[in-house]
Amino acid sequence: MTIPRLHVLLSTFNGETYLEELLQSILHQSYSNFQLHIRDDGSGDTTPEILRKYASLDKRIVIELGTNIGVQASFYEVLEKVDDAHGLYAFCDQDDIWQEHKLTIAVDALNQSDNQDSTLYCSRLSCVDSENRFLYDSALARDPGAFNALVENSAIGCTCVFGHQLRCDFLRAKPEDMIMHDWWLYLCAASNGTIIYDKVPRIRYRQHLNTATPREPGISRLKNRFLGLLSRARKGNAGLDSLNQANKFVATYPECTSDIKNTLHTLNNLHGYRNMLKRVEFALKTRMHRNDRLENIALKLVIIFDLH
Repeated sequence: MTIPRLHVLLSTFNGETYLEELLQSILHQSYSNFQLHIRDDGSGDTTPEILRKYASLDKRIVIELGTNIGVQASFYEVLEKVDDAHGLYAFCDQDDIWQEHKLTIAVDALNQSDNQDSTLYCSRLSCVDSENRFLYDSALARDPGAFNALVENSAIGCTCVFGHQLRCDFLRAKPEDMIMHDWWLYLCAASNGTIIYDKVPRIRYRQHLNTATPREPGISRLKNRFLGLLSRARKGNAGLDSLNQANKFVATYPECTSDIKNTLHTLNNLHGYRNMLKRVEFALKTRMHRNDRLENIALKLVIIFDLH
């Protein structure tokens, strides 16, 4: 079994409340052959002082104190600066708690892949509150891959571990084209790589007021997405953000899988088409899907009523 160097990539911003608990959970991983690369995105609290303290205690921690450029661009920058052709990479959020064997399990799974360089490992989440009290496990991803990645991200960044080729593919894009960095990575793996989805939660995913990507209950999430869709339509910026992102993805990677290109081509042609029956037929037959069944029904209705 190979023991590759693993590069953990963290972007911080005003994370003083939970940051030390995260860092402790990383430093106590059973897999020890890693380096933790941290870019602070212009924090105004004590986050930089916390980072300096931990960097002085453990040589595996490398920090950069940067200016505020936003979460996607910050993760992009830290990944761009770490280039290890024989290594693995892992995204990390500033407020979670990693289970002790998280990295060991991920590396073991990737070592079994026929093409480690282009493989993405990700897992379920155990959602906890601000005091680390268990709330619920995230829903299981249903058939992770291209038809899901078009409209939903099932590879939450803090669970992702991936190979060098996926890093290179990711860096061909522009941060401003991404809804989130982890979703774009999921698209890359779904298009030209392999996805290993671990059904067992390996991380305690903290839910609090400042969580970057909160896991909302189904009805609440559906309501907020519908209101967002109506708001964009009123501003003349109609369409699902996920499909707008997918169009940028295809423009960036014209060699991407036909599953993505053909589905997107059909959706684009159906938009504005007068015959609703064609959209009904597509919505009923398409393999494109969201994990939550209620959200999946809503997706089909959005297509049928030409709101995509």
